[in-house]
Amino acid sequence: MRTMSANPPKLIALFGATGTGKTTVGLFFVNDASGAEFEVGEMLESCTRDVARTEPFKVDGQDVVLFDTPGFDDTELSDTDILKLITAFLTSTYKLGYKLTGIIYLHRISDIRVGGISRRTFQILRGLCGQETLSNVLIVTNMWSDPPSAKQSRHEKQLRENSKFFQPAIAAGARMVRRPRKDSKSAHDIIRMLLDKQPVVMRVQRQMVDNGEGFHSTDAAMVLGEELAKMEEKHRKEIEEVKEELRQAREQNDVQAQLELREFLEQAIAQSARLAKEIESLREGFEQERLRWETRVNEAEMAQMEAEKKQGEMLAQLEDLKDRAERANGEERRKLEKVIEELLKQIQNFQNYKSKRKKCDEKRPICSRCMKVDSACVWPSSHHTSDPQTELSFDSQTSYQKLQSSCSERLGTGSIECGTEKTGSSTQPGTDLGIKIDSGPLELGFEPIINGADGSSMAHYHDPNSILADGYRIIDTRSLATSSKLWEYSQEYGPKLIWPPTGDEEQEGFDPEGIMPLVQRSISVLRASDDPIFQDVREFFATFLTRFFYDYAAIHKNLHVRIRRRFGASNTLRQGMLGMAALFRSNYGQSPVPVSMRNYAKELHRLASHTLQLELENNNISPWIKLAGLWELMNYEYYAGNLSSYYPHLNQAASIVRLATGSNNIDLLKLSGEPTFDLRCFAWADILSSMALSRPTLLSYESDIHNPALGDFADPDKGVEWIFGCPDILAILLARTSALRHTRISAEEKMTRGREIQQLMQDWRFRPVFSQHSVLRVARVAAQEIWRHAAILYVHQSIFKSDFSHPLVKNSVKSIIQTASTLTRGANPDCFLPVPYFIAGSFATTPKDRHILRSRILTSGNESFLRNLVVALDDLWRETDVTGSMTTWSEQHPPRIMF
Repeated sequence: MRTMSANPPKLIALFGATGTGKTTVGLFFVNDASGAEFEVGEMLESCTRDVARTEPFKVDGQDVVLFDTPGFDDTELSDTDILKLITAFLTSTYKLGYKLTGIIYLHRISDIRVGGISRRTFQILRGLCGQETLSNVLIVTNMWSDPPSAKQSRHEKQLRENSKFFQPAIAAGARMVRRPRKDSKSAHDIIRMLLDKQPVVMRVQRQMVDNGEGFHSTDAAMVLGEELAKMEEKHRKEIEEVKEELRQAREQNDVQAQLELREFLEQAIAQSARLAKEIESLREGFEQERLRWETRVNEAEMAQMEAEKKQGEMLAQLEDLKDRAERANGEERRKLEKVIEELLKQIQNFQNYKSKRKKCDEKRPICSRCMKVDSACVWPSSHHTSDPQTELSFDSQTSYQKLQSSCSERLGTGSIECGTEKTGSSTQPGTDLGIKIDSGPLELGFEPIINGADGSSMAHYHDPNSILADGYRIIDTRSLATSSKLWEYSQEYGPKLIWPPTGDEEQEGFDPEGIMPLVQRSISVLRASDDPIFQDVREFFATFLTRFFYDYAAIHKNLHVRIRRRFGASNTLRQGMLGMAALFRSNYGQSPVPVSMRNYAKELHRLASHTLQLELENNNISPWIKLAGLWELMNYEYYAGNLSSYYPHLNQAASIVRLATGSNNIDLLKLSGEPTFDLRCFAWADILSSMALSRPTLLSYESDIHNPALGDFADPDKGVEWIFGCPDILAILLARTSALRHTRISAEEKMTRGREIQQLMQDWRFRPVFSQHSVLRVARVAAQEIWRHAAILYVHQSIFKSDFSHPLVKNSVKSIIQTASTLTRGANPDCFLPVPYFIAGSFATTPKDRHILRSRILTSGNESFLRNLVVALDDLWRETDVTGSMTTWSEQHPPRIMF
């Protein structure tokens, strides 16, 4: 075991909008604190364009290293580029085992209100940090006058106490302090407040490194993406308004107004294009940035290893020469002493060279001010990272008891605190970063990150007295949903579709079948006798049942029994259902900050994922319970747009289905009843995934569609239509289309079979879905027709390789648009039709058709996967317009969508 540094440097990062005084002339906090000579922004251009760090300096005898991050709204870098840069820095260093001790956010007290840039910067910072690490955040106000003015004091009070500004973060553990003057003492006083803090894992590090999430799905990227989308929409509206004004100016023959409006229009279009490019870049991830960082770090490590090797060889040579000189005499001794003298000079020169930072010529991650500062490089080396298998050991049961006793719930914020280490990491040992400037080895100190309970205690039955795995207790999400958060922020970053609807005319969209009063009354009657946590799940179904099941009346009579039985079947199901409830509330909440609920939903999903792996290894749990747990997680991941875990879980589910059924074929027309519910859900996910990924289905789906099983029309809980809205026959024909696409037969035979499938799709008479109300019956017939035309389009996309000029393609796109116009946006059944809208959109060519179909997807709900579909459509249209030939989603690699 390596010797750990007893007092490693404290790593502190500085954040703030451009011009807040991180390195600005007259206020350069970094320079005052460290004695460095960082470049300062005396001109309009911002000067911090990379993550710059200081040499270690002392505060109360403790080594400190500051990392200065670039401010958003940079004059050269886009906000997306800056977020990628910061994220790459945080994740790359965390992979090497290093964590920040503190974060300092600088805000000008001279700013009378928190402007768009400052607010966006702080919200992105909160997304990077996560609610659980805010206790390590200092909000530092600077640019105070001496003495402070009454106006500044009032502004400070407003920032501290107003929920529109810093109050939520302060309530969650952040501290707000003054930097009254510009000097080293004030900078050190602020740093001193963080010296007793333990290093923390930031939310973005946990999401990307520990959980394997993609960059675009991190909280910070979502905050920025929502802000950019809002700005883009604003520009689009301005463009339309200016176009109308320009039209009026032409009618009035106002030449001057036309010139001014054209100039403004050009600028607005350019700005809108820039924002669209930023949003696209945000979704592309930051692979290039990450590779650049890791390459530079690896190069630095290799150089350090070579230098240490060379120095070791020189020192060994020196010892050998000294030994020989002691034994020699006369002329030979003098020659050896001369050689020793020359070697000592070489060693001294070598050490002097090592003490200077390598000139990096602006290459990252080496700081862009290398040439100016010429200081020693302090980047760590990964080969000194502690190995959790050899250097970290603890008794899991003791640790679990310790974790269980220290966990506490924080109602109203969605955070879960466990002791002092709020990480949730399961792969990385917690480490401090020990940095030495001399030629000796790096020494790392670390503290263990407790990884939860022993999986052997997991059971597949409901224990009402148990707590969730990892020592987490359930937070009452109803309290969370009504916590004191700011309404304005929710409006800026929150959902577009209000659910449940508030207007009298919109109530029909909430409950077109008219049965929800019965469901809600049953919940009210049983609320007092149920587990409070289960009440939360039932209230979720009472609110979102019509968005969750297509024919929600099919099981409403025994809904309570079914969901209660499911909730108690396993810990994964319990955690997954709670996570789904929290996710829907975060997507459709109207007044609280949705980010808090979204973070809580992600915590529950992470916990359920961990529990699932334990249950999958438990041979006492039946494959059907395991499949149910997998589907619950997949359903969450679908609505959350989490591709990185959805598709791997689908593959796992396929293996379990084969084990449970002993077959590789599923006959959808013969499946009915509660025991087969998850099997049918898996089948539907498999069929749609084959369409989205352009790959064969994982299992086969052959049924005798001409001779359905007896009782087919009597049982409402059968097949997949009542759950997802697609007629069962069409689901089977879609699976056949995917299978045909990948069958190795002649092109002629494939076309012949494709025409047979298309003919079945065109001619099949679907069984109408029962409804008590004629309006809903008509709407469901319309939904069946939309699915019919989407299936025909899929045959043309996958088998015939048709483009938008084919008559049947044109007819199907037109039919989907016309039929959709009869449906209420965002209500049942419209909310179950984004996939047909997407397929039709991929063939659309006119701006009007594209706008309609894009809008139908966005207004069908607030889920992340809908945004993914729209972004993918925008990309397809852009490439189609550039190349002049149709581009399909099957040509996108890696996949960016889920059906």
